[in-house]
Formats: sequence, C-alpha cells, structure tokens
Amino acid sequence: MIPPGILLEICTASLDDAIAAQAGGAERIELNSSLLQGGLTPSLGTLIETRQRLTIPIMCMVRPRGGGFCYTEHELTVMERDVELAVAHGADGVVFGVLTAVGAIDLPRNRRLLARMGTAQPVFHRAFDVTPDPFQALEQLMEGRTSFVIAHRLSTIKHAHTILVLEDGEIRERGSHTELLRADGLYAQMYRQQFWLDELFHEEEDVSSPVSSEQ
Repeated sequence: MIPPGILLEICTASLDDAIAAQAGGAERIELNSSLLQGGLTPSLGTLIETRQRLTIPIMCMVRPRGGGFCYTEHELTVMERDVELAVAHGADGVVFGVLTAVGAIDLPRNRRLLARMGTAQPVFHRAFDVTPDPFQALEQLMEGRTSFVIAHRLSTIKHAHTILVLEDGEIRERGSHTELLRADGLYAQMYRQQFWLDELFHEEEDVSSPVSSEQ
C-alpha cells in the first residue's frame, strides 16, 4: 500500500509501459524513449496513443540524444518544436534541461523552451546533478517557474552537509539529513517514500545485493 501523501510517478519508455503503470496504480507517468540512454524524447505517435489511453497526467521528456546536456542550435530548435508538439498533443508537463559547455544552467536557452510550454508544468531533470555550482544553479532555477528534480538517490544526498528542499519554487527546508528527519517535514516524507520503494522492489525482485548509487 502506498503511504498517504505520496504521489506515485512511474518512468516509462513505451505505450505498454504507460498502460501497465496506470493499471498498477501510478498517479502520473514520465514518458520517454530509450531509458538505457537515460531517457530520450518519445515519438509523437507514442505520446498521442498514450494520451488517448491514459487518464493520469503525462510528463513528457524532451531530450534529443544521449550524452551531455549542452546542445547545438539545431538540436535546440528541434527541442523547441518537440515542446510545442508535446503540449499540443496532451502532455501535462515537460521534462527538460539545457547546460552550457562548462556545465552551468543555460538560462537563455532554457527560457526559450519555457516560452513554448504554456501552462504545462516544467521540470528540470538530472542535468542539475552535473552543474559545478548547485547552489547557484538552484538560485537560477528559482528565478523562473521551473520545478526540478535531483536525480541522485536520497541514499547519496543524505551525506551532503546541507540539503535544500523546495516546494513551489521556494526553499521550504534547509539542514543536514539528521536535522531534516527530526523536523519531520517534506524531506522526511520523501526519505520515507524512498525507503518504502526500496523495500518494495527488494521484496518483489528478491534483490540479493544493493545497487550502488553514483557518487
């Protein structure tokens, strides 16, 4: 049973994945292609067919290729068109992220994508993990209306000296792992969610050894 207050989002890479996710109780999906490459833009046909069959929200990945997150002008033009098409064909949100050649948040180019999203929810993806100054990157993302996710597992994040928790673009909690658990707020809820999911998949897949997370 899913703990109260937890939104279950499932990362999917096909129409079959999406249908199975909704049938299994997902409350939202992230729609991709090629999860082996970290998730790429799904085909328009996949998005259209998924939207016709699902009643839950769809967050559509817009990422034209694997590898890094610094894109050429031609690649960015394709991403702009993909954002427009995704929103026009029923995506409730867009998952994206553009960095400069040195790994910083590329504000002008991200704003170009945001300008094409309308009322769809923008989510900045794991490109955040490779920014050289995460605190500066955080401030930059907070300037706009961008929600974002940090892709590292909480088992890695908990070792950080200071953890920031955002809600609606504002810092709601700040402190160490221990301090935030004692406060029993959003971070504690997310940590319990991760622990619950780890236990669930451990039981269902009978995993004999933990998968090490990237440091």
